[in-house]
Amino acid sequence: MTDATQAYDSFWDRESGLRVHIGILNVHLIPEYEDVDHEGDNNYMLTDPNSSEDKSVYRTVMQTFCR
Repeated sequence: MTDATQAYDSFWDRESGLRVHIGILNVHLIPEYEDVDHEGDNNYMLTDPNSSEDKSVYRTVMQTFCR
């Protein structure tokens, strides 16, 4: 598995001579996708008699993005 975290380190020098060190670790900026079970969604969406335009959009999404 690839490490998808990032870190940031910065220093802030103040006129008083004080130096502030800012460190941020384990920031998850890269999305991680995983398969989820959507059993039943297709039947509900494709049998709804009130949304023929939604059905067309839903079919396009299924064919383009779903396995």
